Formats: sequence, C-alpha cells, structure tokens
Amino acid sequence: MSQATVNPLDRLDQQREVFDETDNEELEQEETTVEEYTAASYVTEQKILLPSGKYIRLHAVSVTSLFRRGEIPNELLPSARKLLGVNNGKASTLSNDEFLELADFLTCKLVASFPVVDKRPSECAKGEVSVDQILECDKTAIIQYSQQGQAALKAFR
Repeated sequence: MSQATVNPLDRLDQQREVFDETDNEELEQEETTVEEYTAASYVTEQKILLPSGKYIRLHAVSVTSLFRRGEIPNELLPSARKLLGVNNGKASTLSNDEFLELADFLTCKLVASFPVVDKRPSECAKGEVSVDQILECDKTAIIQYSQQGQAALKAFR
C-alpha cells in the first residue's frame, strides 16, 4: 500500500484556481473581520462518513498544524515530513510500516466522537476504543481528511 506524496503547493494552486473563478459579485462582499474569523463558532470538529459506513466527528486539524505545533512525536517526524512533502526537497513515499504508524497516531489524535487509544482492545477502559479496532480503510480516510478536508472523502462514496 503506497501513499502518494501530497505537495502543499498543489493545494495552494487549487485554492488560487477557485479564487480566480470566483464571481466578481462575491468579491464585492465585505471582508471577514478578525472577530468573525476567530469566533467560537469557527468549525473545530467535522462529522464525516467513513468508508465503513460509520459516521464520526473528527477534530478539524491538519497534519501541517500538528507538525507546526510540535504535536507529532519525534519517532513519527520522518513519516510526517514525507506525507507533507517536506523531506529536504526530495520526493518520497511512505513505507507500509511508516504509513500504518502514522495512521494509528492520526486516528488517535483526530477522532473526536470517542477516545481512541493506542492500547490492545482488552486493555481499553469503558468508553475507549482501541486503534486496532478501527478499520484500515477508515484510518486511510482519516489521513486523507487531515490532508485535504471533506473533498478527500468523495473517493470513498
């Protein structure tokens, strides 16, 4: 299972294309104020449909944000760099083991519906879900969501 490298500049180009195609009438709207932009109503979680058919809420945070805030453990930094395309300017892909480790970490970090823990199922407390109980296809969707948002999940529908 090979994970394609995501280039953050590609997303920026896509955003520019959307902006360039925006109708001039929309551009005449007032700019968003700092207060509106940072208001408590700003989306912090998003309910998504996973490939397994289950709905869950994910924290609306990207791998880039976790990377910048120093929340990715040292042992996963090389994998995160590869995923983000920040590998000393060299294109690289994640090995299966790197992908699986990063998928487990991101699943534990991003799922908001219930606590997902890096324990065996028999060690979980009531209300906890072992990361081993989350299907691989769902973990893949979670990684893609963390990179590209809701648009990434269209491929699973």
